[in-house]
Amino acid sequence: MNMTKQLTTACTILLGIALAGPLAAHPHDDHGSSTPMCDRLDRETSHVTLNGDFNFNDDEIVLRDEDDRELMVITEDRELFYKGEKLALSQEGQVLVNTYYETFSDAMNDFTDLAGDAAGIGVDTATTVLAALFSGDINEAELEAKIEAKAAKIEASADAACARLASLEQIELAMAEEIDGFEPVLFQRD
Repeated sequence: MNMTKQLTTACTILLGIALAGPLAAHPHDDHGSSTPMCDRLDRETSHVTLNGDFNFNDDEIVLRDEDDRELMVITEDRELFYKGEKLALSQEGQVLVNTYYETFSDAMNDFTDLAGDAAGIGVDTATTVLAALFSGDINEAELEAKIEAKAAKIEASADAACARLASLEQIELAMAEEIDGFEPVLFQRD
């Protein structure tokens, strides 16, 4: 019975960690986030909006609307298609498309790494909690310090990913100014 209670407690703790996420371990500012770059994106007048889907497989970027129609495609050769139409690119437009492609690729890598880090903190925390429960040697302060250190690393990664999104936003807005027939796809102005 005592072992069952310990296992139930461990599962409850793990569920709480999984639901609350590592960022919940730190105090937040008035906007609910402890990542300054994400906060900047939240406070600005533009926002990320894609009511559809996207694919990125190191060959091309494809952004689709909610009806699965292609809004924007950047091919492996860095050609830009907007709503099915290939757009002519000036030299500056080509630089922007190339930069968008690379920044988008880097952002996808950032978010993939961030997801892996977040999963890692869950596994590490679960292992530590279960080991402490089964050994009967629970040092809550030490456990909390370990979790907070890992959460701080994830917060820094999240802030870096949001900074990449801010760069992507600026590139997309510059593309809209430079490339005839192109309108922002991911970032919309309010």
